[in-house]
Amino acid sequence: MNNHELLSSIIEKLISKGGYENFAIINLSNGYYVQLSAEIGDTKVYCEAVSDNYLKYGNKLSPTQIEALKVLKWEDPASPQDNYSTVFSVNSAAEKLELVNHLMRTVTSVYNTPMISERSVELNLD
Repeated sequence: MNNHELLSSIIEKLISKGGYENFAIINLSNGYYVQLSAEIGDTKVYCEAVSDNYLKYGNKLSPTQIEALKVLKWEDPASPQDNYSTVFSVNSAAEKLELVNHLMRTVTSVYNTPMISERSVELNLD
């Protein structure tokens, strides 16, 4: 399964299976991660991209990475304990694809992770 198929599958499961506290954590290299949450039937997916608060010293985000997050329109953390965040509508196949593409740009250009493995995904459908 390629990255786009894997991300599409995760999004589809979050909005069509499980219950009201569905989430997925996609673990990347160097302690980086992105996470998604939604509940069954949702038309929006809440997304987070890891901030420095959850990274070890040697893996803190560089100014270039932080700028890339801003260019990709991730909202700054509201407090030091928060991650970068964004919300995407997923009412149509086109909107779901837009979210997949946004996540891929984040994973590859900000967190320098070209491939996502199924083993790196923690999926909770509660």
